[in-house]
Amino acid sequence: MMKKVAFLLVITVILAGTIVQASNMGFRLVIPIRATGSLHQNWFSLPYRATFTNAQTLLSNLNATGPNVSSVNHWNSRTGTMESWNGHYPNPGTNFTIWPGEAYMAVAIKSFDWVVVGTHNPETEVDLKYFVLPGSQHYTWIAIPYHSRSLNASSLMAEINADLTPPCQVETLSIWDTDSDSYIDYTNPLSGTDFTITAGMAVRVSLDLHCRGVDPTWTPSHY
Repeated sequence: MMKKVAFLLVITVILAGTIVQASNMGFRLVIPIRATGSLHQNWFSLPYRATFTNAQTLLSNLNATGPNVSSVNHWNSRTGTMESWNGHYPNPGTNFTIWPGEAYMAVAIKSFDWVVVGTHNPETEVDLKYFVLPGSQHYTWIAIPYHSRSLNASSLMAEINADLTPPCQVETLSIWDTDSDSYIDYTNPLSGTDFTITAGMAVRVSLDLHCRGVDPTWTPSHY
C-alpha cells in the first residue's frame, strides 16, 4: 500500500454475483447465500482477518437479520470429519474454531445476500492435510483470498503445487454447486472443468497419495 494516502480508495468489482469493495483498509464482500438445490449448502471463504472466532459468532452474524441459515459447518481435515453448529440446545453441535484460510459452509433457510468485512493476512500459511485413516477423505476446504492472483482452477493448482515438495502434488480441485447439489472438479493431469476463481469462493483441495504423512502448507498469492 502507498503511504500518506489522505483518502479512502474504494474499488467495486462484481464477480459471478459476488460484489467486492476493496480499499487500503480492507474488504467488504457481499456473498450470495442461496436456498437452492435440495440441500441448500453454500460453501464460502472468509477474510483471513475477520471478527469471527468460532461457529457461534459466525452463525449469529449470518442470522443477524433473521433466521437465514439453520447451521454452519466445516470439514475438520485434522480428524477427517464434518462438524456442525446449529446453536439449538440440548444438541447445539460443535462450536468449532474459525481458522484463517479455512472455508465454511452454511445451510440456507432462505436466499439472501450476506455482507462480510475484513482484511487479508499475507503471512498466513494454509495447512493442507492428507488424513491417513483407512477409508478417510484426503482433502482440505480452503479459503481463497479475495484478491488472489489465480484466475481459474488450473492456475490455482499450479500455484499450490509450487509450494509443495514433489512428489507430493494436488490431485483434484473441486467447488460445490449449490443449485445442482454436486461438485465441479478439475483433476490433475489437466482434465475436468477449469472453473473460474471468484471472490468468496471455497475450494476443496484433494492431495495425491505422495502427500501422505507430509502435511504440506500453502501461502496464497494476492495482489
